Parts: sequence; structure tokens; C-alpha cells
Amino acid sequence: MRNGKHMNNLERSGALDPQVLMGIRAIGQPVFDPAGRSLLVTESFFVPDENRQKSRILRLDIVSGDTRPMTSGPSDQHPLFSPDGRMIAFLRRTDGPAQLWLMPSDGGEPRVLTDLTYGVSDFAWLGPDRLVLSVPLKDERLRSGKRPESDDAYIRFNQDVRRIKSLYHKLDGEGFLPDTRKALALMDLAEGRIDILQSGAFDCQDPVVSPDGTKIAFLSYRRPDAERRPGLEDVYLYDLGLRTARRLTDGRLGVMAHTFAEDGGTIYFAADDPIDLGYGHTRLYAWSEGEGVRCLSRALDRSLGDQSGTDLGAPGGMRLVAHGGSVYAQVSDEGRVGIWQLGDGGLRPLVTGERVIYAFDHHPEVGFAIAYADFDEVSAIALAQAGEERLLAAGSLPEDLRKSVRRPEHFLARAEGGPKIDCWLLMPDGEEVGVPLVVEVHGGPMSMYGMRLHLEFQLLRAAGYAVLFTNPRGSQGYGEGFCSAIVGRWGDKDYRDVMAALDEALRRYPRLSPLRLGIAGGSYGGFMVNWAISHTRRFRAAVTMRSVVNRMSAMGTSDTGFERVPQYGPLWWEDPVPYLQQSPLTYASEIRTPLLIEHQEQDMRLPIEQGEQLFTVLRLLGRTVEMLRYPGESHGMSRSGKPWHRVHRYRAILDWFNRYL
Repeated sequence: MRNGKHMNNLERSGALDPQVLMGIRAIGQPVFDPAGRSLLVTESFFVPDENRQKSRILRLDIVSGDTRPMTSGPSDQHPLFSPDGRMIAFLRRTDGPAQLWLMPSDGGEPRVLTDLTYGVSDFAWLGPDRLVLSVPLKDERLRSGKRPESDDAYIRFNQDVRRIKSLYHKLDGEGFLPDTRKALALMDLAEGRIDILQSGAFDCQDPVVSPDGTKIAFLSYRRPDAERRPGLEDVYLYDLGLRTARRLTDGRLGVMAHTFAEDGGTIYFAADDPIDLGYGHTRLYAWSEGEGVRCLSRALDRSLGDQSGTDLGAPGGMRLVAHGGSVYAQVSDEGRVGIWQLGDGGLRPLVTGERVIYAFDHHPEVGFAIAYADFDEVSAIALAQAGEERLLAAGSLPEDLRKSVRRPEHFLARAEGGPKIDCWLLMPDGEEVGVPLVVEVHGGPMSMYGMRLHLEFQLLRAAGYAVLFTNPRGSQGYGEGFCSAIVGRWGDKDYRDVMAALDEALRRYPRLSPLRLGIAGGSYGGFMVNWAISHTRRFRAAVTMRSVVNRMSAMGTSDTGFERVPQYGPLWWEDPVPYLQQSPLTYASEIRTPLLIEHQEQDMRLPIEQGEQLFTVLRLLGRTVEMLRYPGESHGMSRSGKPWHRVHRYRAILDWFNRYL
């Protein structure tokens, strides 16, 4: 602050234009070749003139470090070497659903293998000349080419009418669910023939082939209550010799990743238990003949997988790799995501550090290929073995962004009667005092701020704002009790943690102004913004994004709202009291803070009616409020939406805080 005035964030030396987003490239999904001499990775990048993000496949030579592109996109994902290493199969999406493509592993022009009307969802190699597919079918029949248009005008102009019959009929990011079901199929490369192995009024997905090539493990849920329990998946085992499938799990778990042990006698899988209401851990289980299903990670009070959030995602996902009687998996731990060894022999971290490992692969002779992000890098690929690492490749940041990036300072805070919580603060350069502070709250709440780069935070910092972010109770990475402490009671312990973090930051950093405070967050973070500004007058400006406003209406309009009923007990139309108590709309009359409401028009997780209700109430009350509506965008726009909408969002946040802080 100079002469009592804070510099305009667009004029401040070092301020960044949010358009730097367009120059960011990220890499992930590392996959070893069978010999362990090279890696396939997926690179994502922006194409401003087309307003889209594309992806292509690269090959990294482990010995020389050379990198060469194998494909050119526009949307190439999930590359896998054939078992003999001669071919590479991958999924490519052009102007329709993803299709399966094939190319020689030493380079050359890829060729399309499928032209299915509804595309290919997933695949796995079965020997060098066959592939197991998960393919969407309609009426249990394979169809090729695009759907033909009817000559009948009545039919042609009513094809967009939807008849809804299922409770679970839409999903954020995908839209209204199609009237197709994923079948398990086998493709012979020599003949180009696809045979259906399993199909019906259920999905068959995520195929994994046994080491001896005689069986296929896949996920499916075939119980009558499927529409009420969309998160559940069972493990099935298909015997290629007998041509029969049997269910291995009991319908009580939401399985999300699985793999065979090296001898093929055990299947390991990661799963959630719905009894935890989303506030529990993703755990490791094993199934074997004679022993059935047993949990292997009960003693680990942490969740498997990458539970961190970011606005700069890279190609990744949950992975299990079996080796030597153990399983390697990602584990989220206090803002870090590392690789752990889990099994009957115990649980121990192998590859960790102050970073987020968002994808990995393992080769018994080479070690781990890890894809990671940290506070400095959006993405990097490294080899890790015996405690040593070697960097192979890194994503790219525009030079002005790279020069501007700063690492946050870490500290701990504690609300009265609560546990210590992790807090991080980004401070603008210089020695100015009276620095305005923006508190950022993550979504979920069952996620965590990880030790990784967030563009939104760096843009705010470069514009002269301090940024505080923290993992309050309700976050993942700190134990089941920590996460489940807020079930059915948002805005209590978590709110006290957020405010305790704010108070501790103000105490520790005298440059900060206690009178120039802002708050921002999306989804659950948006709930916390709404809750905070209706329960305190300390904040001078706020930005709430895709937020929870009215629990009553969200129960029936959200894609999975009905699944949250057990958190509150009674059905919402029979006893609205607990739902109204948890609705920021109930307290909206207390809001005096200038508020920017940001929402996406195709948000199916928290439909835009949530933002509309809050905007209408505050305008009726004559409060300072504006609303931004992003057409064609879903709940995940901040991390996967159209690039120019993302740039607009960043600029709007900066503008709002510049106007009112």
C-alpha cells in the first residue's frame, strides 16, 4: 500500500494476463513398453483459435531422453503397447465418440480400427492380435457409422425429446445419459471382427486381462436397485474358455480400479464403501479363490488415489500395479500424493515428497515412471528407483508465468477444540503493508488442496493479493475422522477451521490488512463463501462459484442429489428442517458483502437454479450482486471447460476483487 491506495491489479508491476493459460502444456499417463526402454505419455495443450484443448501421444526414450510425437490429435488418450511391443493402440475422438486406433510402435501413420456408432469406451490387449473392448450398444446390437436421419419429419424433429424412466438419468460433464449399455466384446485384429461376450441391461466396463490370457476381470452392477446406487460396481470374472462370467463381490462396494496379481490367482481392487456417505476412504481389497474378499488397507487411515483438486489438470487417473505379492498405488496424505506399497506384508510409502503424483506406471527392471505436479511445475515425468530420481520431461509454462510463480509458505492453525490444520499463504512481492487477502476454499468437501500449482492463486498473487488456502475438517488426506467430522453439518467445524486459518494468517503476517479481506470458492467452496458472508461481516468482497445455495431444491435437481439423503436423515419433503438449516439461502438476508455469483448453464451437479435463487434474493434486497452465466459448460468448467471461458472467469475474479478490495 502506498499513500493508502492499493495499486490497480491490471497496472501493478508483475501482474499477469489470465491468457497465459493458453500457453500451458501438461503431460501424464506414462506407460512403459514391455522392455522398459521407453514410455508413452499423453500431452494436453490449448488451441486458442479453435477454443479447445487437444491431446496427443509422445514417446520418451528412457536412455537418451529424446522425445518424439507419435500422434497429432486432436484428442488422443489411453495409449497401450501390445504385449510384444510391436503395436500401440489408443483412443481418438474426432467429430464423434472415441474410436479405437492402431499404429506401429516405431512410428508411422495410425489407422482406425472401429467405426462404431456409439464408439469405444475402454480396451485392453489380449495377446498381440486381439483386444478386449468395452463398447456402448443400443438394443444389444453393434452398429457402425453415424446414426441415419429418418425421412419421417415427425421422427426427425422429435429426436431431441427425452423420456426419463430412471432416477439416475444424468451426470455432470456427460449430460443426460444415453439409452445405451456398455458391453464386453472381443476384437480379432486379423479378421477385424468384434464378438460380444457379455451384454444386457447393465454396463460392462474397465476390462483387465489375466497374465495367462484366459480370463477378463471387468466391472458391472446388475442388481435391481442400480438406479438408486449409481456409484456401486461389482468385480466380475469372465472365463474365455467357458464363456461365462461370475460375480466376485457382493454389491456393497463402489469399485473403481482393479488388476490381477502376477500369478493371476488374486484380483486387487480399490473401492469406496457407500456406508461412509462419501466421507470415508478409498481402500484396497483383494479377492482370491477360497478366501473371497478381504480389505488390505484397513490399517491405513488415508485414502487411495489422488484426492487433490486443481485448475490445471494433467492426464492421469487411479492406477493399481501388482508386483511381488504387493500392490503399488497412489495415496493422499496431508496435501501430498505419493506411491505406496500395500499388501499382506504391510503398508509403506515408496515415492513421496511435497508434490502430487497424479499418474504412474511400474516396470520390474526399471522402477517407477511418475507423473507429478508441485508448487513450481504443472507437470513432469521422472524415473524413480531405489530412492533416486531422474527427470525425463516436463510440461511447459509461458515464460512470464514461470517467472511469476512463487511457492506458498506453510503454517498450521487450530480452531478452539479442533485439530491442527494445514494452511498455505502466497504473498505478493515487495514490502508493502496493508495487503488485501483472498481466502480460497476447495470443493468437495471430500478432497484436498494438494501441493501443486494453481493458476488462479498465482494470478491473484501477481495482481497484488495475498492468497490463503487450507484443508479444513471435511478434507481428505487427514484421516477418516477428520473427513467425516462434518457429515450433515457443513458450516460448523469446517467454518471455524477456515476462520481460524484466517486469524492465524493475520497474526503471523503483519503486512496483511485485516480490513481488506475477500473469499472465493467453488462447489462446496462456494457453499462456504455463501455461509461465511451470511455469518460474518469481515469480508469486503466475495466470489461464489457453482455453489450450494438451497439444499431443498438441489436434492431433486442435482444429478446425484438423492444420494445425499442419508446425511440428513428424513426425506426432504417430509421434514425440510435439516435441509433448510444447511442452506445458505436461509441466511441470505444477512449478506451485505458485494458478491459475484458464477455458474455454468449445463451444471448438473449443482444446477444453475442454485445461483439464480441467491441472485434473485440479493437483488430483491437491494444488495450488491452480479451473476455470470457460462453457456454450454458443466460443473467442472474451471479445470476442463472451454479455454476462453476459463480465461474470462479468471479475469472476472480479478476484476471483482479489484473493484471491492
